[in-house]
Amino acid sequence: MFLLDQPYVSDFLKETLLQHQIPVIKTPAAEVFELPEGVQFVSEADAISMFRQHPNTRLLTNSENALGWVAEHLPFTDLPGAADIFKNKVKFRILMRPYFPTVEYQSVPYTDLHALKLEDTIPMPFVLKPAVGFFSLGVYPIYTPQDWQAALASLKQEVAQAQSLYPNAVLDTSTFILETLVQGREFAFDAYYGEDGQPVVLNVFEHLFSGAEDVSDRVYMTNKALMQEFLPQFTEFLHMLNHQLALKNVVIHVEVRLTNEGVIIPIEVNPLRFGGWCTTADVTPHACGFNPYVSFFKQQAPDWPKILAGMGDETYSLVVLDKPGHLRNGQPVLFDWDAVLATFSNPLAHRVIQDPHHPVFGFVFAKTQPNQLTELHQILNANLTQYVKTLQTTAAM
Repeated sequence: MFLLDQPYVSDFLKETLLQHQIPVIKTPAAEVFELPEGVQFVSEADAISMFRQHPNTRLLTNSENALGWVAEHLPFTDLPGAADIFKNKVKFRILMRPYFPTVEYQSVPYTDLHALKLEDTIPMPFVLKPAVGFFSLGVYPIYTPQDWQAALASLKQEVAQAQSLYPNAVLDTSTFILETLVQGREFAFDAYYGEDGQPVVLNVFEHLFSGAEDVSDRVYMTNKALMQEFLPQFTEFLHMLNHQLALKNVVIHVEVRLTNEGVIIPIEVNPLRFGGWCTTADVTPHACGFNPYVSFFKQQAPDWPKILAGMGDETYSLVVLDKPGHLRNGQPVLFDWDAVLATFSNPLAHRVIQDPHHPVFGFVFAKTQPNQLTELHQILNANLTQYVKTLQTTAAM
């Protein structure tokens, strides 16, 4: 069954719920969304009863905001434990230490960060980030002492803004982790462990960056070549992960780095969901021709040889239009969507995020031919302030 929560449910997900009659738990959070007439609801009490009778009932969320409900109502299942071990980066690093001993980490309470001296930290370069985090909020790469001081200076304001948007189960800034900055290409992929505990990878996206200090989520791209190369490696990585956890019927969204030596290093594993804000899972039907939500609920693993044989050489991308820092103040802006979409040769869809308190203007899905990939690098390096037409003050509204 599906557990819906803020901040966003896509029309594609709504149509999937209706077409495939996937039950939705009728929480107060779910009732806020305008789901199509005919969507099947299950009361909270009935959902809990179903899990008591069948602990391996499949559950998928659209948002980590729902993790609190899982912890409160399903403590007798394996789901809260799986969510906790993945969401808490300190616990996850402890779990992974035997496999990746070169990745050093250090846990520090937020209240102690400003007093922490660099000589008392792990060696630079390292990444500073919340132990429980989301959306690259509070994430800073530290290469020099100047980076450290700059991060501490800007962290206070960013933490205050983030705490007003997300519950502690999603973003807990009481503790930060410092961990080795792994050099190499970064990838994200959606997957699940089936009834037999076998991993099923549903897509592969490469996360592009504009430079070494970029930690934004601006561009993720996928194509036939990427999936042919990395599907086997990432499937094997998930086999290794499950030696420790023995998960069944659990969905995950995974982010990894591939070092120059070809070693896969996990960055984080996000539990019970695919890519946040209905993103990577919603791009997959465009790129691969199947619905990941249905794949999980019906336990239908993709026929990758057939899918890849039918794919062309186009690249499909997810573009996250993140707001520059000075615009993350909750004030509405007028964003020039026509101008943004005109930068893509074949925009497939765009999603406008109306709530000005969120750190994104919205999202674009695009299809790009091999000879037009410069358009992805153009948006990757764009400031985005060029697309802000005017700022509206509260007084003017």
